[in-house]
Amino acid sequence: MKQLLLLILLSTTISIQSQIVPSSCTIPPTLANVYKSDIVDLAIKRMFQVHSPDTALVTIPQTWKDTIGEGLAAIYNASSLPESDTVFNCYCIHDHSWVQSYPLLLVSVDTSYSWTQEWQTLNSITGNPFIDSLMIKYQLNVDDFYYNSSGNMANMFTPSWWNTYALLDSLEQEPGVIYASINHYFGASTTIQYDKIGNDRYFSFDYGWSDCIAGCINHRIWHFKVDPECQVEYLGSTNVVGTPDPIPPSLCGTPLSNSNPEQTAQFTAFPNPTKNNVTLRLDKPVSGAELTLYNVLGQSLETIAYADNEKIMIDMTRHPVGLYLFKLSVGNKIIGSGKLIRE
Repeated sequence: MKQLLLLILLSTTISIQSQIVPSSCTIPPTLANVYKSDIVDLAIKRMFQVHSPDTALVTIPQTWKDTIGEGLAAIYNASSLPESDTVFNCYCIHDHSWVQSYPLLLVSVDTSYSWTQEWQTLNSITGNPFIDSLMIKYQLNVDDFYYNSSGNMANMFTPSWWNTYALLDSLEQEPGVIYASINHYFGASTTIQYDKIGNDRYFSFDYGWSDCIAGCINHRIWHFKVDPECQVEYLGSTNVVGTPDPIPPSLCGTPLSNSNPEQTAQFTAFPNPTKNNVTLRLDKPVSGAELTLYNVLGQSLETIAYADNEKIMIDMTRHPVGLYLFKLSVGNKIIGSGKLIRE
């Protein structure tokens, strides 16, 4: 409660003259591609927020995703609102908070069970009927296996988007699985909050900066309302703690105005944080690309030619402990970006 009161005291809402503009809830293909994970994540969060029985399902019902996706589309399609361009094209704000649909999993196992031997040799199929049914149905692949004092763990990846909490619950039902968790990364500087009151949908786009590994000291938040007719009302912005200007330039890398739906890349990075090497996995192969690594000042550290496969490895031991940014480019177009932490 004290933290909430402090946040309110340090927050300043910028008042504006309310403006309602007509729009469309039709989801453009580029938005559906670039914001695919955001739509899934916000849908799962909403399911848990309203205590829906659908939270027990691994496959997210389409109606939940449609409600979120159509609301985001209405804001994106409201081209007469400068703030729409701000959140989607200037700062490319995504929901990078504790992602519920994050496709990297850690599964701790008791290696005295014979079926775990397959995971230890990086074979996804174990001979255990229950485990194998989950691996096949939800497209789970074992990428690595760790032996350490805190437990023996399989690192898994899935190219699809599921209700990860329900999937973890399913894995934990099998004897030999000690626990399963999401392999999160830290230091997110952007988030999206969603709520629905009556038939109106509310979205808040949060851009943070300064010490984002610890949660970001400064924030600028833009607020929107989408009514049942897909009209959009910009409700103003909120500055938390810091002054609003200048907001540091973003290396977001996937502005919708420059996106090619055939080339936009979705990344996962593991292990992240890392002490040594980090592997970047794409959801699909990309041709003719280069990956560039930056420090937090935006200075280019190294550029790596990307081969026609779905993985690339970066040796982080060549760089000091800290936060790093990377972007993947094809020609003059940035098609993917993300953050890495060297411990």
